[in-house]
Amino acid sequence: MKETGLAVLDKKNKAAEPYLFISLNKDVTYLQQTADDILYLATGTGLYRMHLSSKRIDTIKGLENMYVRSMYAPRTDEVWISTYEDGFFLYHRDSLTSFPPDRDNYLSATHCIVEDNRGFLWLTTNKGLFQVAKNDLLAYAKNQEQPLYYHYYDKSAGFNTNEFNGGCQPCAVKLGSGYVSLPSLNGLVFFNPDSIRPGLPGNALFLDKIEMDNRALDKSELVHLPGQFGQIKFYISSPYTGNKKNLHISYTLAGKNLSPVWLPLPEDGAISFSVLPAGSYTLIVRKLNGFGKDNYTQKNIEWVIAPAWYETTWFYTACILLLIICMWLFIRFRFKYIKNRNRVLEKIVTTKTKELQRQTEIQDKIIRSVSHDIQTPLQYQKLLAQKLYNGLLSDGNPSTIEPAKILSDSAHRLFYMVENLLKYLKVQMAEGPGCTETIGLFALVEEKLMIFKEIAAEKGTIIINNIPAELILPGDRQLLSVMLHNIIDNAVKVTRKGRIDINAGLADGRVCIAVEDTGPGMHASLQEWINTAAGISTGEKEIAAPHGIGLMMVKELAVLTGAGLRVNSIPEKGTCFSVFFMI
Repeated sequence: MKETGLAVLDKKNKAAEPYLFISLNKDVTYLQQTADDILYLATGTGLYRMHLSSKRIDTIKGLENMYVRSMYAPRTDEVWISTYEDGFFLYHRDSLTSFPPDRDNYLSATHCIVEDNRGFLWLTTNKGLFQVAKNDLLAYAKNQEQPLYYHYYDKSAGFNTNEFNGGCQPCAVKLGSGYVSLPSLNGLVFFNPDSIRPGLPGNALFLDKIEMDNRALDKSELVHLPGQFGQIKFYISSPYTGNKKNLHISYTLAGKNLSPVWLPLPEDGAISFSVLPAGSYTLIVRKLNGFGKDNYTQKNIEWVIAPAWYETTWFYTACILLLIICMWLFIRFRFKYIKNRNRVLEKIVTTKTKELQRQTEIQDKIIRSVSHDIQTPLQYQKLLAQKLYNGLLSDGNPSTIEPAKILSDSAHRLFYMVENLLKYLKVQMAEGPGCTETIGLFALVEEKLMIFKEIAAEKGTIIINNIPAELILPGDRQLLSVMLHNIIDNAVKVTRKGRIDINAGLADGRVCIAVEDTGPGMHASLQEWINTAAGISTGEKEIAAPHGIGLMMVKELAVLTGAGLRVNSIPEKGTCFSVFFMI
């Protein structure tokens, strides 16, 4: 019952009517029962197995979306399957085997499979009839490298037609007399397969001729073929008076790094090769003699292609020698170039060294000159201004006391600024800090307070040294002195009627010196410049350096001594300037 399901009719009851056994959405094309409880259903979209007792249906994997034409089941575990456009199969013990097509691919549309009494299967197609040994097919199912021999019959064998039909059940009828009836376009075909003796191609293989670039070659020339040729052809034949489609001849080329690939012999019998590298080759030609395992004739043709001039040993040797010579020349010229380059660089270095020496000498002279010609008069001027101020102060003349005070403070600041600048320049010329010594921080700060206490007192500011007397720090005393001088000086400048506390302590393996004032606070951009590691850029915007030289000197000397700087400031409440030293 097409498109509806599978119906059952009790053939023992003449009055019985078919009834629906199971609903199916498949177009059933063939039925084959292999056991009491097993029924195979062939459809246009695959093969299915139904258990009659439970009505459970299993899909036979591997045949999905194939048009199953017919089935032949001589045993419960052996089902031969023909399909339309996909060849024929064996379903044996839950394993599916697909068999290779014939040379012309006629077996792709196999209508029917019928077995004779001599162990052969006969397969009908639209283009003729095929005979194949069943044992050969079973052997192929176990080892798919076993070649198969199909014997082909068409109208030349005595049949009235080549077009055998399918799509019916049964697809063939085997009579008790041994005859087989097959449907065809010209009616039913009757023949007795047991009486047919096929003419098998059992003759030998022959090498008729050899051609290279349209020139005939003798077989003796195969041992030394030239390295460069366009094409070489081997003409193979085997005498056979039957249907040429039963002449199954294939060939493969064996040689170094070649995987065997079997190809069918062309109809003209010519096997051609071109563009092959030098080496030894074996042309293997094989012809199936008929049914049965390993029933074939094989012919081996050996030939050698001589290496081209660029593939010979002397050519490789010459290339290696040439490469060695080129490398030697390259190394020689490169070495010569490097030597010349080094001479030029030496001259440049010598010139630059002389220039640097001259600049160093000039800087040294300038520093000595500043120390002698500027610092000494400044020191004298400072002392003189202080003496003048003290004298006027004792006289009590208000009109001259203030200018004398300004002159004294200016000379005082100028003297220490020049002194710190000279120390900084000496460090820069030495390219690093000097000797390391043990520094008493309390005493060092007291020295600085002797300089700044009077100036701070005149502004109404007090400076308090809170550093413990026993706290010491290893380092360069001169550099630390310059750094503290500039930090305290900056605090004194901005603090009026306030307080400056100098603290120090040890924490986490570091000594921290903090100068904290109660001045108006530090500008945010200046804080960012000090707190930034490089003191130049934050990566997104440029940070301007301070206009004065004091904080710049502190920043540079912190880098030289490996110290860390940190400024925390609150507007109108004060600033805390911290210096961290590792110990």
